[in-house]
Amino acid sequence: VAKRCLDIVKDFRASKGTKFDAAYVISGIIKESLPLSSGEDPSTIAAIYMSMLDEWESEQNQANRRGKEVCRERCSVEPVSNSHIEEESPAEDIRSRQVSIEPGEPARKRAKLDFTCLDFKPTVHQELSRPLSANLRRTIRILQNWAQDQKQARLKLMYHEHSPEFHESGWADIVAGRSISLDAIHTIITTSQAVDKHSETIGDVELTYGISETATKKITTQGHWNAAWNRAARAIKFAFPFRQAELDAYSEHINEQFDQQLENCHGRVLRYDKSIRFRVGNTRRYELSNFECFKDIYSSHFSAGGRLHNYSGESSKSTGGGRDPSAKHDPCQKWNNGECTRSAASCCFAHICNVEQDGRVCACHHVRTKHNEDGKSKAD
Repeated sequence: VAKRCLDIVKDFRASKGTKFDAAYVISGIIKESLPLSSGEDPSTIAAIYMSMLDEWESEQNQANRRGKEVCRERCSVEPVSNSHIEEESPAEDIRSRQVSIEPGEPARKRAKLDFTCLDFKPTVHQELSRPLSANLRRTIRILQNWAQDQKQARLKLMYHEHSPEFHESGWADIVAGRSISLDAIHTIITTSQAVDKHSETIGDVELTYGISETATKKITTQGHWNAAWNRAARAIKFAFPFRQAELDAYSEHINEQFDQQLENCHGRVLRYDKSIRFRVGNTRRYELSNFECFKDIYSSHFSAGGRLHNYSGESSKSTGGGRDPSAKHDPCQKWNNGECTRSAASCCFAHICNVEQDGRVCACHHVRTKHNEDGKSKAD
């Protein structure tokens, strides 16, 4: 009897039949083999073999669960856990995905994308061979995970119990990895009014509502920049705690530029800051603290012949004459070359020397050639 019952258990382990069939056969074997005069309970004997079936079934279920977990880990991008941001439960994830499907519309299966065109050889794109830092790789993994449902990620950051004060569109920029508008933050700080625009997508139609309550105010001073940057940095650190050293180094770098430039030239520092953050926000190859990668930006803004040295960034409507009000303090390049046909009063730029010394403009009332001649005479 024992051998026959064990054979049934072995068949069940070999996936030959179901547990119900095995239990039924074992019960039948025990009943027909056990004499009526023995006085033993058939269920007691059957319980021994039933426990064997239960044990094997439990082991199979555990193995299946482990296999599914491994498959999910391989097929999905794992988020980098933050100590203060809770992981979403499967139920929340399902609800977030269901929100994006309109009622009455069938769920659309996403097409598998082909990324073979991105498999560059190092010899083709040498610039791409620059190794990414550990923090950059970590940031990319988080942004890739959030890209699956940016709306849900934004709401998670906004309504977290430890979330710092920050506006909604700013959180959206962080989740998408975009550059944050410090002018918008400055406007919120100085006016206590919202600047957010809200949009909802219904099918193929995007509705925008809640337009700006006030026009965005421009940052013009070092104090304004620091106030806006500190608020933005707190929000970025909350989403990416490992970037604190990077953000602190960048703040120190920009403040050094403010200290090195004349106050009437701080507009260049502000434009320099925007250019760096725009580049970092539009690529995933740089950190804000990679200052050696921004030498071209520095040269274009601070060198006397730089392309953006005297660029104001303002339209002709906003300033009337099409020039930045602070441009009058910038040296006139044509005057220094002896080509300016305007008087000092009518010229849009200052008739002062444009020679730079130790990071500062000479600003004396003589042309560049006169400056060089005086320098030679002193040397003699």
